[in-house]
Amino acid sequence: MAKGIFQRVSGKTGEIRIESLGVLVGTFSSWTLTRRGDDGPREDLYDLHAVFSYVNPHLWGDDDYVKTITVGLGKEIFFLEQAEGFPISLDGRRTLHMQGVRLCQ
Repeated sequence: MAKGIFQRVSGKTGEIRIESLGVLVGTFSSWTLTRRGDDGPREDLYDLHAVFSYVNPHLWGDDDYVKTITVGLGKEIFFLEQAEGFPISLDGRRTLHMQGVRLCQ
């Protein structure tokens, strides 16, 4: 996907895993990435809004493990990488909000 072309991208598939344990933390039923800006050093960053179909809040809340977040767009799978200094919030067990994420292949 070309960087900076799309203001908003949505999909239906995605998941969070702890790769070192081979454990599924959660799956998305839908997600949307909204671009943060049009120019400047962080023009390639998006904000993620995702709705879970499944999430294990205990695994999500365990900061001892690195979590890998992926989203599917058509036949492509993208990893999401969050820039430093941006917040993450989990509303109950249904919605994830991450600011300042970058799409990586």
